[in-house]
Amino acid sequence: MEIGQKPLSGRRILVTRTKEQAGELVQRIEELGGKAVALPVIRLQSPVDPARLSELEQAIERLEQFNWIFFTSVNAVVHFLDRLKQFGSDVHRLHGARIAAVGPKTARALEDRGLTVYAIPERYQAEDLFDTVAGDLRAGQQALIPRSDLARKVLPDNLRSQGIHVTEIDIYENILCTDHAAKLAELFIDRQIDMLPLTSPSTFRNLVTLLQSAGVKEPMVLLSDVMLLCIGPVTARAVEEAGWTDYRMAKEATIDSLVEAMVEASEQLG
Repeated sequence: MEIGQKPLSGRRILVTRTKEQAGELVQRIEELGGKAVALPVIRLQSPVDPARLSELEQAIERLEQFNWIFFTSVNAVVHFLDRLKQFGSDVHRLHGARIAAVGPKTARALEDRGLTVYAIPERYQAEDLFDTVAGDLRAGQQALIPRSDLARKVLPDNLRSQGIHVTEIDIYENILCTDHAAKLAELFIDRQIDMLPLTSPSTFRNLVTLLQSAGVKEPMVLLSDVMLLCIGPVTARAVEEAGWTDYRMAKEATIDSLVEAMVEASEQLG
């Protein structure tokens, strides 16, 4: 790197997070000299299915019965507490439960809203969240998990294996955002992207789907000249399931660590 040059100078980096969430990553990239191209492949929305809304209403009616509430993302916090307010309730009804958060940003979102977080794992994924609280679980306890409709089953399954009665509610839906399919294909065909940080399995899967919808027959071939960076092992597994092995993974499942991985990759690419 030349003197005065920033770590990501000259790197064109695609950010596929939701419009609401892209800002932090875009800012970090640009502060480090990179050119961020923000084109969301995901849109989040509240559930519209009457059955799901009924399940949510029933869970809110009996909030005081839950011994545990598990939050596995900031999105789950925001959507759940918004819904709580819409139903005429507030966070005070959660104070009787032990609240567990998958990572520090999720914990901060809860604490900013006046809630105390009982447990945060050292590694920020569902398996480690379960391991962190396992010693405090008691058979017969009630647990609530507000989650995405695409969330993995590992946490509720592990809790049930310990005799916990688990209530899962789809508090938001992860929808394919089709607004930029043609633009995405153009960027990759014209080799205008150097790095692709992936913040979830759905960002990767949705991108592949959008490229295919734009007429790209072999999306993975098109991505072969792009450095893929995964935020954690769950996202990496989705990439591997697509037959892709040439990627890098952040040391921790955080945006900060993902940015560090981009900087390291940029230095090694020269």
